[in-house]
Amino acid sequence: MKLAVLGSGGLLGAAIVRAASAAGLQAAAARSREVDARSEKAVGDWLQREAPDALVIVAARNAGVHANITAPADMLQENAAIALASIGAARAARTPRILYCASSALYPADAPQPYRETSAGAGPVEPSHLGYSAAKLLGVHFCQAARINDGLDCTALLLTNLYGPGASFDPARSNVVPAMLLRMHEAAQSGAAHATVWGSGRASRDLLYVEDAAAAVILAAQRPGPADGLMNVASGIDIPIRRLAETCASLAGFSGEIVFDASRPEGVPSRSVDISRLAALGWSPKVGLREGLDRTYRAFLDGRAAG
Repeated sequence: MKLAVLGSGGLLGAAIVRAASAAGLQAAAARSREVDARSEKAVGDWLQREAPDALVIVAARNAGVHANITAPADMLQENAAIALASIGAARAARTPRILYCASSALYPADAPQPYRETSAGAGPVEPSHLGYSAAKLLGVHFCQAARINDGLDCTALLLTNLYGPGASFDPARSNVVPAMLLRMHEAAQSGAAHATVWGSGRASRDLLYVEDAAAAVILAAQRPGPADGLMNVASGIDIPIRRLAETCASLAGFSGEIVFDASRPEGVPSRSVDISRLAALGWSPKVGLREGLDRTYRAFLDGRAAG
């Protein structure tokens, strides 16, 4: 089986290429500087050259909470362009199987929990991810339409918060795990008496180690997708932000007080995700929270030392 990975330079894309090699699959990898995922012609030419059995579309513009709040139109425009061009090129090339990496952020803010695939697109999303979620939902619907229109096996993977070695620690782009690790690291290094975390600490999130996510993608690439073209990729475990903060503090060697500022926004109270469809394929996460955080933090320290 030959797998093509569009957007192989990021955290998940690179992990998928490694997982494909470990599974004995041939992998054609394209970073954003090599193939512009916003250009249907560029993606189409690449697919014609590679002729893969399956395409995984990981390419995306990702950003932290601040950028999502302040530049939603930019997030929508670029991610919508990627979805339309890349799925459109795969349609034209008649790529037999297409996996589009979407996000669990597109679930309605008030959707029943744990989130089940049937709730995707059923209501307004959490406002802080408006543009990004709208673009990803467009990609989801394009996948579903391609199944009907072209008979292609096109599946949208609704991915939870991913973390692991290689995650961005840039405050403008990082998600909850690297942001928390960086905060506790800086507090420990400065000898601060306390570290402040936005929100009450009671909110919870589903966090998935990137190698586990890559294994799920490889498995999905080798199996027919569900009839509605939707599959959650998550740990299935709800982690309270308080527990995340305390674990990050322990790993970073911060022994001061963790102060939770309830006057600051913390988003939806919970993002619990149902993974029964993925589990039915025989998948389960292998890396626990502390082990995954430890690997991520060690990689961050190694990067700092090398830099």
